[in-house]
Parts: sequence; C-alpha cells; structure tokens
Amino acid sequence: MSGSNSLEDDKILYWRKGDAVQNFGDFLSEIFIRELFTRPKVKADRYRLIGSVIAEHVISDDLISIRKERERAPSKKLQENPVIAFWGCGARNAEPLPPELLSYCRFYAVRGPLTRDLLGLPKNTVLGDPGLLLPLFHRGQKYNRAGPSICVPHFQDEISEIDLLKVTGADEVVSIKIPPRIDAAYELIDRITSASFVLTGALHAAIIACAYNVPFAYLDTGFVDCPFKWRDFSASLSVPALFVKNINEGKIAYNKIAAAIRKPRLKPLIGIAPFRSRMYQHLSARIRNRNS
Repeated sequence: MSGSNSLEDDKILYWRKGDAVQNFGDFLSEIFIRELFTRPKVKADRYRLIGSVIAEHVISDDLISIRKERERAPSKKLQENPVIAFWGCGARNAEPLPPELLSYCRFYAVRGPLTRDLLGLPKNTVLGDPGLLLPLFHRGQKYNRAGPSICVPHFQDEISEIDLLKVTGADEVVSIKIPPRIDAAYELIDRITSASFVLTGALHAAIIACAYNVPFAYLDTGFVDCPFKWRDFSASLSVPALFVKNINEGKIAYNKIAAAIRKPRLKPLIGIAPFRSRMYQHLSARIRNRNS
C-alpha cells in the first residue's frame, strides 16, 4: 500500500532519509507512511513520526529548511509561522528547549513521561513509541524459546562483530543497517521476533522485542547513545532502564522487570496521530480483542 502523494511524504523527515543505507529505527517511518496512514489530519510544514528527534539542532535545521523552501516559492506563507508536528517522538537529552523553538512545535503523543515532563506537556499527554504498534499490522515470526540469542549494536557503535560475540555471549550479531526497502525492515523485525533473547544497543530493536513480547535487555559496550531516550522508553513501560554487558546479565535484568512491564495503550496513540489511519477501525477492533 502506498499513500505517498496524499501524505506529502516530502514533508515527513527522518535521519538518513534518501540514503543508500538506512537506520532501522528511523526507517520505520516508511512503514507508517505506506502501511498505516492516508492523509494529514493537521496542517504542518514538517512531520516527524518516530525517533529521538526532539532536540534543538533538529528543530533548528527543520526551520531553516522550511524558510528556504518558502523563499523559493514566495507567497503569503512567508508571513505564517512554520509548524513542525511530532508523533511518538522522544527527546535526545534532558536539556530544556528554548521557548522560541517550542512555539513552532506541535506534539501529538511523545515517547515517554520524561519527554512529556521536559516539554511541560499535560499529564494526560498520550505516551508511546510508534514501534509498539507494529504487531497490529505485521504478524512477525513466532517467538522461539529455542531460537538464537542475538546482539544488535547501535548504528554508530564501532565494536567488531567478532568482539561482540566474544564479549556478549550472543549466538548471532544482527545489524540495524538496512537497505531502503520495506521488505528489509520486515525481515529485521522477523529476526528480532524469532530470537530467544535480544541484547541491544539500538533502542528500536528493544522496542520491537517488547512489542512482540520477546525478552530483551539494553547493551552497554562502553557506547550508549543518548542515555535519556532509554530511560524515557523504560519509564513509558513503568520499569527502570537496566544496562548490561552480556546475554547472561541481560536475562537476569529482564527477569527483574518482566512482570512489571506495562505497555502504553495503543488506541490513543493511533487516534492522536497527525494523519488519518487507513486501518483505524480494524486496528481498534484488534486492540479491543487483545485487551479482552
């Protein structure tokens, strides 16, 4: 399914968009564009659908590109304030954003309570990372207790695969560097969902594991990208963010928190999105069935 024209997907941005090598977590935007959404419900100059992109430099860059775009096609829009719409995104760190930048932002759900509180949003703000929605429209592989334990390093972690296997005790190393294809993203989701355990330095591998009820833990190789985002997601589950060095430590850490995990409600996350969903009624019914 493709809704690129009605979605104006040139306005939907994510890290590495258009590159030959994609970061899995950010590329999930394409799944939402093509599988979930039809057309905008709210008017904005830019849309950010997923990722740790609520940050001063990201917003500033978006505003610069919007203003340049308007200068190339001058109209009354030059007099209008730019609008950047965020859905299910998270902050990169605990630094407050300048009020002037915040005035251009509209937040339609945020990843977790730490982002909510940092932005000064109401307590009833919808929480949840959009990656949690994937089981509603992609079955994934069945969780396999006898499957391999996998280690998923961060996109920018430079530790070698050989060293990762040695240090973590994982059976396999799985890369989140994928070609810009929807089927490649689904293949990676299937590798995660068929694992017996997921040890990851890439947050969205943890989010996918959580979404499909696959045991997981956060990996610390000495390189932890944006510690705030891990705490924020864990807080959305009502558990602490525990980092470990290997599979055995990871299983111990997961057993400590597994019973306490409370995932955000999914229906409000879909309903608050700045786009209309082609599957809203169907997904709503599935959510009711899962909760009954």
